[in-house]
Amino acid sequence: METTLYKSHKYDELCSVDRKNALKPYLIKYGAEKDYSLNNLRKGCILIGIDYSKFVFYYTDLSPRNIIVKDTPKTSTIGVIDWELAGYFLRG
Repeated sequence: METTLYKSHKYDELCSVDRKNALKPYLIKYGAEKDYSLNNLRKGCILIGIDYSKFVFYYTDLSPRNIIVKDTPKTSTIGVIDWELAGYFLRG
């Protein structure tokens, strides 16, 4: 997946890197329907008193298995894969 990071690395909504619904089950009432829409996640934040006004870009799955290093003399390349869990999340 090709990703464009904005200079500010900020966005005004909780969402995945592709600007779709973010998988955040802790923001949904226990036992309720698994509705990860932006409106439902916003309601969950308000319900539990989380500040829903500041978001930052965050890659949530950074680990050695998601970093690829091509060790070529003078032109080594490093890549990061599996961006499906990245997105704009609430600033802590």
